Amino acid sequence: MKLEAKALLRAIRTLLLLLLIAGPATAGAEAPLNNFAREDGGVLRFTDTDYVRSDSMEMPAGGWEHGPARRGFAFEKMGATSTTKTLWLRLRFDRRILPAGPVALYTENNYERIAVLLNGQEIFRNFTEGDDRALGWYRPEIVRLPPSLLGGGTNELLVRIESNYDLVSGDYYLGSAAALDARHERMHFWRITGVQAANLAMIVLAAAALWFWILRREETELLLLAILGLMWFARDYNFTAVRAPFDVVAFKTMTYYAVYPAMSASLAFCLVYVRLPRWKLHGAILLAAGVLLCFLRFVTVEWGWTGPFGADSLGNLLAVACVGYTASLLIAHWWRTRDAGAALITLCLTAIIAGTVHDIGRQWDSRLWDGLGFFLQPYIGSLFCLVLLLSFGRRANLAFGRLEGVNAELEARVEDARVALEERDKEMRELEVARALETERGRIMREMHDGIGSNLVAALTVAERQNHPPASIATLKRALSDLKLTVDSLEPLAGDVVALLGNFRHRAEPDLIEAGIKLHWNVDRCERLDWLDATNSLHLLRLFQEALANVMMHSGATRIHLACVEDVRHDTPGVTVSIKDNGSGFDTLRVASGGQGLGGMRSRAEAIGGTFLLSSVPGEGTAISVWLPYVRKAKAQ
Repeated sequence: MKLEAKALLRAIRTLLLLLLIAGPATAGAEAPLNNFAREDGGVLRFTDTDYVRSDSMEMPAGGWEHGPARRGFAFEKMGATSTTKTLWLRLRFDRRILPAGPVALYTENNYERIAVLLNGQEIFRNFTEGDDRALGWYRPEIVRLPPSLLGGGTNELLVRIESNYDLVSGDYYLGSAAALDARHERMHFWRITGVQAANLAMIVLAAAALWFWILRREETELLLLAILGLMWFARDYNFTAVRAPFDVVAFKTMTYYAVYPAMSASLAFCLVYVRLPRWKLHGAILLAAGVLLCFLRFVTVEWGWTGPFGADSLGNLLAVACVGYTASLLIAHWWRTRDAGAALITLCLTAIIAGTVHDIGRQWDSRLWDGLGFFLQPYIGSLFCLVLLLSFGRRANLAFGRLEGVNAELEARVEDARVALEERDKEMRELEVARALETERGRIMREMHDGIGSNLVAALTVAERQNHPPASIATLKRALSDLKLTVDSLEPLAGDVVALLGNFRHRAEPDLIEAGIKLHWNVDRCERLDWLDATNSLHLLRLFQEALANVMMHSGATRIHLACVEDVRHDTPGVTVSIKDNGSGFDTLRVASGGQGLGGMRSRAEAIGGTFLLSSVPGEGTAISVWLPYVRKAKAQ
């Protein structure tokens, strides 16, 4: 009996020892460590979690369920309650699997207010106490885990999510603080900073369009562009707002519903802007589609949607269809007109379709992919406005180009008018000078004729009647001939060398007849010499006078040939005037060295830009010629 009692006592002690050992193990099994997915940089992502939904913000004593870390719990009806709903998450991990050094928790996509507790101590919250308008659903958060609260083994993180709208649990990453800081900075830029910059640019654009519309009320498109900018700003403000400007449920409802009117109005505006045929019909269809999408969202959210996609995804798919419909109209319009504005807007719509499909796949109620890690929708409104602004800029550039063309044409016309006016003024001045010269020439001619001429004629008459010596009579005759030549040079012949020669023949022929010399006239019709004014005419007449005087005094000739023909020398057109006699001729080498008459003729020819030539053969006569260009070189002027 004693042995049986001792065996029973040993069995009881063994059972108690087993119970003491198994008790903690059983208790630990109720809350196992969470599973992780390893990311780049030694970062761990929680793939599952324990959760409890509650109407109270008190820490739950039990009732934990287990499931994926990323999940959403939508209320039965949108805005059906103004009370705060709470979602508790429990995340357990072993410190020994993390890298040495500072450790942080990175989280995103939590709707809306979150608080984080480490081993029972609160270490972070994104709101102040009692703040029921805080918005945190799109803002990434990084929480550094205090080393003093971290245990060397198992640690527990509790995340409390509070919302008056939707309860959504996002993604949770644990690891090196440095690696998670880099991730947080990147996501914060694309989710918050970039969207803020885009919204700021959009509101500035809207204000500028409104201001230009005030200045130019007839440009209705500017007013529509300003309204669209304000609509997209109101839609996208909730992405970056820290607090809702009014009741959070009403604010989020407004922003959710604003996307469809903003989209349909933007698409309709694109059709109006490119002047699409029947734009009123297509615009009405798009606006009606926007209203229909709002109603569809209301029905699916209020009554609950049980399809493969959530209510937002279904509406977005239909929105993509509207964008595709508009793009097809613009492509057809571009194909007909090759309008660059339509092509630019079509490219914009293509990018919008790609961005919308990307966003549909990463919404919490579908979660087909993570995509870029942020939504592209906040940039879509800015893209709309930017493309329209670029198209406006293109129109403005074309208008400026046309204006510059008009200005250039006006400047050219003004310049032509100025040149014409200067030419007319020059002609007027030249005409006035010509009239003055003509008046003065006429006066001088009258004075010479009535004064000097009359005196010379009277002196010649007296000398002949009183039988003065022949030398005196000849001198008076030469003086009278010189006077006649001078008067002839003052005649307004306007460069007509043939008329000048005709006057010379009229004056010289009586003297030739008296000397027994017959004049043969062989003058062709020639173009005018514009430079042959009174001074140059006198040079030419003096040259001819000297030539005839030499013939009458020295040659003993009986015939003289006076010719004038057009002549081209060295590719320069002009006329050649020549005088040839049948006299005795002379040795040009002997006479040219000291003859003053020939040197004077040569000098006069060069003075008027001509070329003097002399040829003579003893016993056969002498010939002189003067070549005169139609257009004189500057150095000869």
